[in-house]
Amino acid sequence: MQRGALSLGRDGAILQITFGESATGWLVAVDTGAARIASAFATVAEPHHSSGGIWGAGGAAVDSEGNVFVATGTGFSGYVDQPHDWVQSVLMLAYTQAGWELRGTYTPFNHCQTAAMDIDLGSGGIMLVPELDAAATKSPRLLALGGKQGNAYLLDRAQLPGRLDRRPPCSADASSDASLLPPEPRPQFRTRGPLNVFGPYSEREAALDMARGRSVPAYFRDQGGRSFVFLTGNTKTEAENPDNAPPSLARLEIVMKADTAAHLRIDQVEETVVFGNPGSPVVTSAGARDAIVWVLDQNARRTALLAGPYPPAPVLYAFDALTLALLWNSSPDELHTSGKYNEPAFARGRVFVGTDRIQAFGVPQDAIDGRRIYQEHCASCHDHPQGRIPPRELISRRPWAQIVTALATGVMRPHGDALNMTEIEMVARYLQ
Repeated sequence: MQRGALSLGRDGAILQITFGESATGWLVAVDTGAARIASAFATVAEPHHSSGGIWGAGGAAVDSEGNVFVATGTGFSGYVDQPHDWVQSVLMLAYTQAGWELRGTYTPFNHCQTAAMDIDLGSGGIMLVPELDAAATKSPRLLALGGKQGNAYLLDRAQLPGRLDRRPPCSADASSDASLLPPEPRPQFRTRGPLNVFGPYSEREAALDMARGRSVPAYFRDQGGRSFVFLTGNTKTEAENPDNAPPSLARLEIVMKADTAAHLRIDQVEETVVFGNPGSPVVTSAGARDAIVWVLDQNARRTALLAGPYPPAPVLYAFDALTLALLWNSSPDELHTSGKYNEPAFARGRVFVGTDRIQAFGVPQDAIDGRRIYQEHCASCHDHPQGRIPPRELISRRPWAQIVTALATGVMRPHGDALNMTEIEMVARYLQ
């Protein structure tokens, strides 16, 4: 019914394909040399075959050791209590000579409630956090995911907590959830439990246009060494109202402490932009600097028709990763009709969006020239400031006109004399 993104094993010999939606979920291994199916794993056992789809846009995630991670979903009335039924679960598998081998599982505490109401855990996909410093946390190998309920889950992927033959009993006690929970009680549970990012929290109304999230998280580590996860979703005005409200974008910190498992906390949310049905966020940066969070929004509800005389026009957004300030967005009707849960791609200073065609955005030439001039004349001092030299981050917060004045006639004039006015303006524009 729906297929997630394709992914290759480390040596390219095996292609992982995930699919299923209101049908059995499958993880298929294709031998890329022989062009044949080498192994296939079904997420549910017979006779239950109408749920467990691995349909999220992210597809399978593969770690450095070749382990493959997937998240499954559900359909209405998708709960059946039987062995080897992995509806609403995270699964870790490995491809061996004998085929797929299940090596780890996780299932949320309330899986039977959400499975009955089409509130898919696997509505986006899994993000593998780059390995963290083992001296900073007891859980340096993590994965993060969201889901239709609007929650964010953090798991120790080196020690997934579930059994290999069946899911744990369903529970109403959120503190029994086996993910890495925040230490503080959550308001909706009055006890510890998963972190709800996009609310209001509901175990009944979070499907179709009521879903709170269908995206894969994105990771970023700042210059201070703090690790963050970005997540997109849809906050609802009321628990049973499909209308959206802020926030639609959140930055979560991975909180670490020596000899303690990590957990997530909401560090900041963006309070002005309301997405209709966003795809997964993507972070671009120059190492730990100049980080931008990109989001492609369908700009309509999930049930909106993508064909006909008035199809929705998606919008591409760029946010400052450190402040969540909106930096730029595409103009209305600039992008052609797109699919749902879509995301941009990046190469050589360009942003590519797949709609009903390929559309690309790029930086104006004067900004590219401004970067070159800054690197040649300014970076040696302001990227490595000493004494009273202001760092680049501080200069970038100043108005464009103030930067131009400082270089042309102010305190930076001795350095600005090597540049003409056009070059000074280019540097100022690049810094902004």
